[in-house]
Amino acid sequence: MSTPTDGEMISLESLVLRLRGLPESVIELLWDPFEIPSQDFGGIVMRLPDGWTPEGSPSLNEVRLAARMGVGVAWGSYFDLEWLSSDIRYITALMCSPTAEQTGHLERIEEASSLRCLMTPFVGVEGVINISHLTELRKLVTGQDAFLSGFGLPHLKDLHYMGESLPDGIRTGPALTYAVLDIARFDAKALENSKGLRRLQIERARHVDLNDLVGFTDLQNVSLRMCKRVSGVEALRHLPSLEEVQMAFVTQLEEPERLLDFSHGRVNAVGTPGLTLELVQEAKALGRSWSVSPVASTPTEIVRVSKRWEGDGYEVTFNEWNHLAAALGPDEDDLPATEDVERVLRRAVDVHGSRALRQSVLYDSEADAVIALLPNRRNANRVRDIWLQELNDPDILQQMRPKN
Repeated sequence: MSTPTDGEMISLESLVLRLRGLPESVIELLWDPFEIPSQDFGGIVMRLPDGWTPEGSPSLNEVRLAARMGVGVAWGSYFDLEWLSSDIRYITALMCSPTAEQTGHLERIEEASSLRCLMTPFVGVEGVINISHLTELRKLVTGQDAFLSGFGLPHLKDLHYMGESLPDGIRTGPALTYAVLDIARFDAKALENSKGLRRLQIERARHVDLNDLVGFTDLQNVSLRMCKRVSGVEALRHLPSLEEVQMAFVTQLEEPERLLDFSHGRVNAVGTPGLTLELVQEAKALGRSWSVSPVASTPTEIVRVSKRWEGDGYEVTFNEWNHLAAALGPDEDDLPATEDVERVLRRAVDVHGSRALRQSVLYDSEADAVIALLPNRRNANRVRDIWLQELNDPDILQQMRPKN
């Protein structure tokens, strides 16, 4: 089965054609093709049930049939790429949850010549897996140095990497438009071949000098999350396409007053001490589009963990609507309802949590508060971390909007 080209949109007609011949047991597991995970690479993905085995439903033969038709596979527990046998060369997506128990025979990824999306486990990968010849790859999510050979692929558009730093000499490719780098040491040289970059998200870096981004004239969005030190904000006015700067819990923002010179885009920030009330008021007087939540919204205040008043266990609570308000654009004024927030946070736990974690959580939300009940502190802390990660997503409000 052919996969769509970069410019091809997923239509109802093409979807029906591509699903023809798939068994019902596979169709019911397909990701909504209009959701981001599928749109990212122009393909279709089936999410296998937790604990799936080749003897389960769908059967291994049905999974391999779907693979031959180009359908991708997502799993959250255990999966062995050996099960796909020679059909691995047709598969378009391999998506492994970061909390998956294990993935067998990862080296067989080298044979997946049609692969367009690869999301690998963040632990348990040994050695180097050469994916430099997988030229169809559009999206790569990894926390492992084993897959560094894919960073410069000619069609790679979407890259997410988590690690201490990128080794010297690593360069991304010319097609990259979206990069998420969760690294302690950020070096813009790794992106120097990606001048068409449009969205850049940097997380947990010790120091980010925004002067290093001058020359990325196509940048539309820069997001800085939980970075310890950010300097060079004066460089933002030299990025002609920049529409939005997002900051979440930037510990030290040097010369924040120079951010006033950035007049052609929006600033959305939360928990950044350098953006004082006086500076925000000055920005407003100058007609700048700033949305800054109170510095009091620290991570421990946005999502709180506490012992239950009655019975054993712990509560994880989110009711800091000011945090969501920081993500509002200048033309928006309504915040999502509690049930919409809970829906997104539930999904985050389903996607990023282990099976044991998902089975241990109960929801007891109230008006204006999302509350999860957990049996122990460890699980409560894990839910808190997942929620914080989700709540700091730049597109969090769009995720929470009810689908019409």
